[in-house]
Amino acid sequence: MRACKACGVSSERLSKCAKCKEIDVSTYYCSKDCQRADWAIHKNTHAQVRDTDSQSIDVADSLSPDTESSSSQGALRITEEIFHQARMAQVNGRIEEALELCKSAKSTMNQQVDGAILDKIDDLIISLSMQTSRKEDELIYRRGKLSRTIRRLGCQHRQVAEETAILAACCQSTGQLTLAADYLARALSIYEHLPGCEHLAAQTEAHIAHCL
Repeated sequence: MRACKACGVSSERLSKCAKCKEIDVSTYYCSKDCQRADWAIHKNTHAQVRDTDSQSIDVADSLSPDTESSSSQGALRITEEIFHQARMAQVNGRIEEALELCKSAKSTMNQQVDGAILDKIDDLIISLSMQTSRKEDELIYRRGKLSRTIRRLGCQHRQVAEETAILAACCQSTGQLTLAADYLARALSIYEHLPGCEHLAAQTEAHIAHCL
């Protein structure tokens, strides 16, 4: 019995990648989600096929209920694999490749994996963006991470204040002083209600004055 390349589920109702037929390679998936999840890795198999892109994905819609339900588990496994590849690319100085892998993982897995791996991906993208001075990318992914932190911990948590203050500093470095002051004000309102954060509140207030 064949197994899905993404999630590893064995089934007789798997669909073959359409492009693989052109190069005489047999790659099977149990769902469109699994094929999209594996695309960042699997597309390398199609190097000998011209005009290969994400639109080439073609998987049958008729899937059995048990295999369809396994797609989220497969999605997490593939996301972790892509994340590992991105880290290796960063270590070897292939920054552009690492960024591409991270963004591919984000675009295909965002609705299917838990916040922990998404935070790891965002942290790596932020690190890569700082290495290449891509402030806009850094801002986008810091905002995404902050939104998940708020959903997970609530609005009045110290970690939320710290991430908000970091986002403010990023805005300040790009000359967006009004936005930076707004983020700092949000961080200040949290610090003021947390015990033991008086010094952080004072520092944040001083930073707001610099932005105005």
